[in-house]
Amino acid sequence: MSALVELTQFGARTNSRVVAEVFEKEHKHVLAAIDDLLEKKPALRGPNFRLTEESAKIGAVMRSLRFYDMDRDGFTLVAMGFT
Repeated sequence: MSALVELTQFGARTNSRVVAEVFEKEHKHVLAAIDDLLEKKPALRGPNFRLTEESAKIGAVMRSLRFYDMDRDGFTLVAMGFT
């Protein structure tokens, strides 16, 4: 299991994949929860949630996979929905 939080020069950070692993959720459900939060409160997008994408080879095809980097406050909002 990954560490839930990583200390960076920007403070405590985590991402949606780690949250999914720790809370034993499917990543798509964590993404849906974050998308729902951001739909209701778009102001959270910059400071608390940063959309990130990476390319991954799945079979013979390259796909773009999205995940969110989040700060402590963003994590708290998501985790409260799972507890």
